[in-house]
Amino acid sequence: MIVDAIVVSRCIFQRMKNYVIYRVACTIQLLLFFFVAVFAFQPNAYDEAFKELPAHPNVYPLPLTNASAAAAAGLPTDKAYGFRMSEAEWGLGIPESFKLPVIALVVIVILNDATIISIAYDHVAPSALPERWNLPVLFTVAGWIGGIACFSSLLLLHWALNSEDPSSPIRWFGADSLTYGQVVAMMYLKISLSDWWTIFAARTQGPFYSRAPSKIVFGAASFATFFSTIFSCVWPFEHKSFSEALYLAGVEQPDEQLIGLSSAHVAFAWAYTLIWFLLQDGCKIGMYKLLHHYDVCDIRTEAERNAERVAKNKAILNQLDNATATSGV
Repeated sequence: MIVDAIVVSRCIFQRMKNYVIYRVACTIQLLLFFFVAVFAFQPNAYDEAFKELPAHPNVYPLPLTNASAAAAAGLPTDKAYGFRMSEAEWGLGIPESFKLPVIALVVIVILNDATIISIAYDHVAPSALPERWNLPVLFTVAGWIGGIACFSSLLLLHWALNSEDPSSPIRWFGADSLTYGQVVAMMYLKISLSDWWTIFAARTQGPFYSRAPSKIVFGAASFATFFSTIFSCVWPFEHKSFSEALYLAGVEQPDEQLIGLSSAHVAFAWAYTLIWFLLQDGCKIGMYKLLHHYDVCDIRTEAERNAERVAKNKAILNQLDNATATSGV
């Protein structure tokens, strides 16, 4: 009974460490991304046609694409890179800084909480020795994982806002250029997928496949991934309010609602996020190796003590087995 209690308590401790890494990494990804996106990304600066129009500078014109908007303004269409505005978005203002609708953030948080709860039922390997909280190591690894996910999201945002460029990776993939509402939808999907998949990188020091997750963890992540993908295609909370009178008066009508993605856009977001997840997991392994190499906060010393203890226990068990076999003979 005592041995079982010790094993269970050490399993709980491992799950708590995994929770801290996952929670901090996701928080860093979300907060850092929105902090940088709000101050560094101006959607209207990406669109030459929008930027150069003299009338109503905060309101996008009625033409369907920025190329036709450029032609109407007498601008060269080969410089009209940026994003499109679909018919549903005609006349809507473009926000001065990028942001997701509040309801999208709420959905991310709710699904994220459901994924986090599943960590309590994950498969873990209890330590051979009593453990202690090594917070500098945990926060370093979590910050590294979250920072990589944040960088990949910012890079995708740049590509999405410039998807009209024929050389854009999105166009190389075979997908159409994005409207502004689809830019928002693609970033919602990317951030969601990064959040759910980070749990698989956070739960091991080695490759994510070195220890299989429990069915509950895998099921929770799959559930969140499935619904996030569906929501990015068919956003159930969409509500547009465009007034032609306000448009003609030159009043800005910003609307950050999501516009559903096509299957090609979803495939690109999935492929992009999967590639960065593999890079994220590889960088995590590299960070652990670096911490072990320099023995940061005794991480290598504790690992060596654990390995020595395991070796001694195995030797004792082998001696007992041999003794039992000899006495039986």
